Amino acid sequence: MQISSVIFDMDGLMLDTEPIYKIAWQQAAVECGHAISEALYFKLIGRTRIGGEEILREALGPRFSPQVFRVACRKREAAAFAGPLPAKKPGLDDLLAFLEQRRIPRGSGDFDRAS
Repeated sequence: MQISSVIFDMDGLMLDTEPIYKIAWQQAAVECGHAISEALYFKLIGRTRIGGEEILREALGPRFSPQVFRVACRKREAAAFAGPLPAKKPGLDDLLAFLEQRRIPRGSGDFDRAS
């Protein structure tokens, strides 16, 4: 099979954003009267935002409001991402150079925002 193009989801694949989201989500939870433990946060990794909120609703109970939490998260994330960019994932530059040398088209985006 020949690769004709590559699409990257920047969030977590190209940039090490996981620590930023972890802190933002934990702070937002506290702001909403809840706590997200390390074990609970681990269950959220790799999920869509809506999927993560469903896990939180099950774990935190009926007092958890996904809508209120979402607003708090977005505020915390916006503040965090206004600062310096997260570190690139190891090997990213080599992979991009490889694709460039072979003239393989590539694109990127943040596909989780709609989820």
